[in-house]
Amino acid sequence: MIDDRNSQDVYSDPGNFNTVKNQYGRYVVDMKGGKAYLIGEGFTKDGQHPFIDEMDVKSLKKKRLYTSNLKNGKEAIIDILNPSKGEILTTQQSSSQYPNYFKKNIKSNKAEAVTNFTNPFESIKDVYKEVITYKRNDGVTLTGTLYLPANYDRKAKKRNFRY
Repeated sequence: MIDDRNSQDVYSDPGNFNTVKNQYGRYVVDMKGGKAYLIGEGFTKDGQHPFIDEMDVKSLKKKRLYTSNLKNGKEAIIDILNPSKGEILTTQQSSSQYPNYFKKNIKSNKAEAVTNFTNPFESIKDVYKEVITYKRNDGVTLTGTLYLPANYDRKAKKRNFRY
């Protein structure tokens, strides 16, 4: 047995084995020198910190190789490209950075952009969005999303909306 846990407990999720296609086109666990690698989502009480663990397949002992500590953004580990060199493929995004792929070296912590996707919604990035709650004339409480243009002066004049 490799792991025994409550599958609904995301905090104790050990991750999934990194896989590669074999000569028959089937995905198999990527093993190198008696080691297998797990990629985990990394949910914790302090936030999400994706990780990579190396597991010795004979002893089942794990060693943490990498934990994402990206500040003010989100990183997802897509693939382990070369475990001995510490090369992985990730995506990174933030409120101001559109998601892009990066080739990262976990030993030197250097990342090189692989893609340079621009935000296709650039024209609406500064739109004001607010969830509003209101009562209908018959007393039923409803919620909706209010979108206002980027330069709209919300303090200038209060408006009454009728539904």
